[in-house]
Amino acid sequence: MRITSKYIFAQCAVLMIALLLSCLPYDGMARNRDQGTYTTLLKDPKMYTGKASWLYTYRFFPEIDGRLVDSSKIHIPEEYFQHRFQFYAQGGRAGFECNRTEVDFNQRFGFGCGFLYNHFFNPHWGLKIGAGLTVAITKAALGEYSDDYYIHDGEGDVVNYSYSVGSVHEDLSLYQLDFPLEITYQKKKFNLGFGMKVGAPITVNYDQKADNIVQTAYYPAYDIQVDESWVLGCGKFESVIDGSSYSQSPVFVMATADFEWMIPVGTKNAIGVGIFGDYTFCGISPSSRHNNSPNSHLKYKSGTMLSVSKDVPVNLYSESLLATQYGRTSRRMVSNLKFNSFGIRISYCINARPDKK
Repeated sequence: MRITSKYIFAQCAVLMIALLLSCLPYDGMARNRDQGTYTTLLKDPKMYTGKASWLYTYRFFPEIDGRLVDSSKIHIPEEYFQHRFQFYAQGGRAGFECNRTEVDFNQRFGFGCGFLYNHFFNPHWGLKIGAGLTVAITKAALGEYSDDYYIHDGEGDVVNYSYSVGSVHEDLSLYQLDFPLEITYQKKKFNLGFGMKVGAPITVNYDQKADNIVQTAYYPAYDIQVDESWVLGCGKFESVIDGSSYSQSPVFVMATADFEWMIPVGTKNAIGVGIFGDYTFCGISPSSRHNNSPNSHLKYKSGTMLSVSKDVPVNLYSESLLATQYGRTSRRMVSNLKFNSFGIRISYCINARPDKK
């Protein structure tokens, strides 16, 4: 067989065409020429150097191309404790205050304990309610004052008794139930609460000491002034002591706030350390003498005036400085009484995760 140049050229042409066809890609199906060849496996095009990049011209996984989502753009809800139960103890300065200048109130130490429940609607905002007991000590003082009253002796004669008191010092102990309602805000380990609180006094105990009491009697029918007479209860008494208690039916309406730093204990619990404050913006008017029991009378160290004589019923009434009247008149001493406090609070917190739905 004679091999000519034309035959060799034809064979070379066939081999070249076969070689070119073998280099073309094949995915088992006819490819749409209008279909793009850019991949969207990674969403950010700025990371590529240009349209000629091999990442743009080669399809790794065409069946899932364009379905992957950038994880950095997915919103993951922030986890938080939805329920918080607090058991607290607190102490600081607490006691009565008044807008009158006649009686000087000096707040002393106050302490309390109680329970609080926090419900958080989201990782930052919530609502707080609770109940607690507060005990507060206040020193009260009143300067010199005088008063007078009338009685009828055993013979029916009118006697005008006048007395003066040099000073009165009183220790007041308040026992009160507290019911707060607050809005709370938390950020990381810090917790802030602010709102209102209702204080319901249970009882008020007082120990009173009156110095330099002078009492005289005057008979207008006979124009007789009696300055010294033990039988008539007249004279000068250096010191008088008294102690009693009374209950209060009105309540204090207070603005309250607290700030705490939470120290984690384990994975759920925490210890809260912070400060608190209560300020009364709606005070109460103390009630007057609630009864005429013997406990509401002055008791003298050197004797007693309660039963000097059946014919001369001398009774010099003693009341707490919180009362609205003293002696036998209706002179008001204290009005718009307030209770304020501030101090340090320590609490133990039990936390719970959000409710699973």
